[in-house]
Amino acid sequence: MNDNRKKLLWVDDDYKKGRFTYEEEVITEDLGWSLTWVESLEEAVELLSSKVFDALILDQQFYITKRDPEDQTSSPEKNIPWQGITLLYWLRNEPDAKEEKRKLANHSLENVSSSLAELREFGFPEKENEEIPVFMLSAVHNDDILNALRNASDMDMSLNIYCKPVDIDEIEDFIDRCEESLNG
Repeated sequence: MNDNRKKLLWVDDDYKKGRFTYEEEVITEDLGWSLTWVESLEEAVELLSSKVFDALILDQQFYITKRDPEDQTSSPEKNIPWQGITLLYWLRNEPDAKEEKRKLANHSLENVSSSLAELREFGFPEKENEEIPVFMLSAVHNDDILNALRNASDMDMSLNIYCKPVDIDEIEDFIDRCEESLNG
C-alpha cells in the first residue's frame, strides 16, 4: 500500500450491508485515496483521536458501540438517531450543543446517550482532525438537523446533507475540493 495516499474515514453502519462497494472502488482505485470504514461512534472517536485523516464521510445515524457481527438485531441503546451531530460537535471541539439538542427534541435527539461530555472522557480529536472537511450522508433530510450540523463550527456553515443513495459524482466533487484544499 502507498502510505502517501490521502486518508478518508467513512462512518456508516450501512457498509456491512454490502452497500457502497462501487463508491469504495472509485475512492480507492480511481481517486487513489485510502479508505477506512467504521460503523459506530465508539470506533470513530477512537480513530479520530489517534490517527490523522484528510476527510470524513459521515452518516447521520449509526451505532454507538461496535455491533456484534453475529447479532443482526439492534436495540435502542445500540442504534440511536443523530450520532452524526454528536460526532461532528465532538470533532470540532465546540462547546456542548445542549441548546441545539433542546431545539431538536421532537427528533429524539434528547435520547442520544453518548453526550459530548462522555465522548470527551475518551479524549479529544487529533488537532489536525478538528478541521477536516465533512461530507454528510442521510436517508432522511430535515432542515432542523441541517441547521444543527451547520452550527457545529464556522467551517460547517455551508455543510449539506447528501441523500442516500449517494451520487458518486457528489463524492468525487467532495474529494476534488479536499485535494484542492490540501494542495494549497
